[in-house]
Amino acid sequence: MLSRPLIVLLVFGLSQVSPCQKSTASSKPAAPTQGSIVYVVGEVHKAGGYTMENGRMTVLQAISLAEGTNPTAALNKAVLIRNTAAGRQQIPLGLKNILAAKAPDIPLQAGDIVFIPNSAAKSTRGTVFPLYDVPPSPPLQKPAPFYDR
Repeated sequence: MLSRPLIVLLVFGLSQVSPCQKSTASSKPAAPTQGSIVYVVGEVHKAGGYTMENGRMTVLQAISLAEGTNPTAALNKAVLIRNTAAGRQQIPLGLKNILAAKAPDIPLQAGDIVFIPNSAAKSTRGTVFPLYDVPPSPPLQKPAPFYDR
């Protein structure tokens, strides 16, 4: 395992390793290319592009890098948007089943977009106000007085 000073050297692009290091690594890591990024957007905590490690990543790994879904996410309406030779293709994910291990976790390809939409029902839950914001008045016991000038 690399020690902390070596990691700092690699991050800042320094090619020299101090003699006390036992590792032989002497070059900075390659910058991620546009083709090795997967995007996670929509109802997740941290939407963005994430680099595929070793060219492999699954839908659940991508969502975990995005720090999970929001409580208002529509898990069954999630879609994988993939560019193919035939054009852009939308593949339904069914995240609820994937999370329950009832469906396989789908491997992603470079440039894929995982979109998790908002659930309108979950968004309004708890925010719908009652029709009346004041309690109803007691019924009138006698007719209201009529004032004539």
